[in-house]
Amino acid sequence: TVVNWYHAIRCCKLHLLHVAYPSATEHELLDHLSEDFDREGFLYKTGPSPKDVYKKRWCSLQGRKLMYHVDILDAYPKGEIFLGHITSGYSVVPGFVPGYRESGYGFTLHTPERAFQFSAETDDDRSGWIQSIERVLKIPLLPQDNALAAILNKKRNDSIAFFNRFLHKL
Repeated sequence: TVVNWYHAIRCCKLHLLHVAYPSATEHELLDHLSEDFDREGFLYKTGPSPKDVYKKRWCSLQGRKLMYHVDILDAYPKGEIFLGHITSGYSVVPGFVPGYRESGYGFTLHTPERAFQFSAETDDDRSGWIQSIERVLKIPLLPQDNALAAILNKKRNDSIAFFNRFLHKL
């Protein structure tokens, strides 16, 4: 039944939390058991080129991972951005990078590799996203965060390499 599946998923989540935070008490971990995403909602995102247009994306912030999906019901994200620590070149600021299209209430997420342009439909929504992302960027990295960064960077590098091989065949 659905209830059995729900409880099985919660048990797996609790086990993963125990592994990730071995010094935490079970009571502390239970508070985080039902938290799937820190923030979710539609944002507009543009590509890396100043000429790229903004596309509406469903965005989910989960720990140190900002995911964006083509559709709200997509099982897998179109892209994932690792959110490191502010001392490592990560920041989020309101506004747009000069030379990029301006649309709505924009903000820029800076990573060591790239500046990501996002836009919200309201100023309050933009402020909420900026606060949520800043909160993550100020948290010191844990050892498992470095593993997540390696996985996400490998995914990005693999997809860039695939794209470059495809271009060279043309």
